[in-house]
Amino acid sequence: MADAVSFRVEGAAALDRALAQIDDVTQGQVLRRAALAGAEILRDGMVSRAPRERGDLAAGIRIQALEVPTGAEADIGPGHDAFYGMFLEFGTVKMAARPFMRPTVDADGPTAVTEAMQVLEREIAREVEKARRAGSR
Repeated sequence: MADAVSFRVEGAAALDRALAQIDDVTQGQVLRRAALAGAEILRDGMVSRAPRERGDLAAGIRIQALEVPTGAEADIGPGHDAFYGMFLEFGTVKMAARPFMRPTVDADGPTAVTEAMQVLEREIAREVEKARRAGSR
C-alpha cells in the first residue's frame, strides 16, 4: 500500500532487554502481534471515518504486516480494490481532499501506540515466562 502510515516507538530500553531474553523467531512473532494490535485500532478508525457516498471504501481498508529486519511494521490503508481512497485522502486536480486517514492518525494514533505497547509488554512477559519454565526442566 502506498503512502501508508507507520509509527516507531523509541526509548524502550527495558523492553529491548526483555526481548533479548527470547529467541529471534519468537521476538519477531511478539513484535508482529504488537504492531497488528495498534494497526487494528487505526484501521477501525479509518473505516469509521471513510467517506461512504460511493463504492465500498470502508470494506477495502486493509492491514498488511511487513517483515523488516529491525522489528515489525504494518501498513494500514486502502487496498488495491479501494485505490480510490488515496484520491479522497489527498484530492486531485479536479477534486478537493476529503481526508480520513490523517484525522484517524491524529485522533487514534496515541491509543494505537498505547495498545501496541501493552500487547508488547504482555507478550514479552508471557514468552519470557515460557522460556524460563522450559529452561528449568
